Amino acid sequence: MAFINTPKSFSKEALPSSKLATEMQPFIDYVNQNVDQIQRALINQLTFSENIKGEVVTLQMKHNQAIAVTPKASVASAFVIGSSDEVASIRFFQTNTGALSISVRFASAIPIQARFQTNTTGQLVGIYQCRDIGGVQVGDKVSFSGFGAKANNGVALVSAIDATEGAPIIVCPKYPAVVAENMPSFVGTAEESKSVSIALLYS
Repeated sequence: MAFINTPKSFSKEALPSSKLATEMQPFIDYVNQNVDQIQRALINQLTFSENIKGEVVTLQMKHNQAIAVTPKASVASAFVIGSSDEVASIRFFQTNTGALSISVRFASAIPIQARFQTNTTGQLVGIYQCRDIGGVQVGDKVSFSGFGAKANNGVALVSAIDATEGAPIIVCPKYPAVVAENMPSFVGTAEESKSVSIALLYS
């Protein structure tokens, strides 16, 4: 953890000549006044929300699933200042009702519960029938677990999604080769919400 050191005022005695010190006195006074204000603010435990035109909201979020927030004013910018997992990107827009829709994409693989891996033995593409894929899209990383065949578990990149019939289907390259497997129920870990703190800057 990094900390801000307490700033020090500038002393004119450090200058090589009294003439230069006299000429620079107005500048030195200006700098020292600003340093004094910063020092007092740090001593008084300066906070973002009390000193910036905006607010900080902490949300429980899932990958690429929007949450509606009611800001206190029109929002010009939003950025992540803390999260329980690495955030790859953030997206936000203000609706015509004044609500702010916020979604984030996490960098880590999203756990998916699946029941079938229907591709045949030795194939390098896994075809998984899933319970719920949430906000997962093509290009995202997902992880599977709980299958009997080790090759059917692990992290993979989503290359295709088909949600037209019943449970959604995820297709992804898998190395080593997958094995056809039909589990009696959905296995693996479901995605859990993660805590994300977001700074909202007002217009």
